Amino acid sequence: LRKLEETRQDMTRLEDIVSEAERSVNALKRQMKRTERYRELNSELRNKDLLLVRAEFNQLSLRRDPLLEQVEERRRQLREADRDLAEAGSRDTELDKRVLEGENARDAAEEALQKRMATIRLAEQEELVGRERRRNLEQTLERLGRQQQGLEAELAASGEQKQELQRRLDQARDGGGDLLRLQQD
Repeated sequence: LRKLEETRQDMTRLEDIVSEAERSVNALKRQMKRTERYRELNSELRNKDLLLVRAEFNQLSLRRDPLLEQVEERRRQLREADRDLAEAGSRDTELDKRVLEGENARDAAEEALQKRMATIRLAEQEELVGRERRRNLEQTLERLGRQQQGLEAELAASGEQKQELQRRLDQARDGGGDLLRLQQD
């Protein structure tokens, strides 16, 4: 009768171990699903960020080339205006009037050049910001990669823990079968 009671206690302990193992397995399954979702979202975010950075970079590149051409055209116009001004210095009032017009044209061209140069500087700053943003995104990706490795290590440790619990459960079951045979004898 005492053996029967001990066997019942063993069975109760085994049921507790099995219940705990099932809870652990369920928790690991939930954690695995969260990890998979995290990986999917992280990959999607990375792809979208890369597309955004590429698009911004392409837009800046497209805007820069025409601006550089305009700057070169303005410089050419300035050189022409300066040449006209030098020739006009020796002429009479009519030529002085033309000189004044040339100076005004040059001033306008210089002002336009300054505006274009400011626009180019702004485009270059935006390009630098884009590069910085890309560098930050790459750092974020590296950090997320390290976090992912940590989660994978936790998952592996959880798998080892599960295997240990399964081994103990199997041993407990094998031990429980021996108790039943002893009781029948």
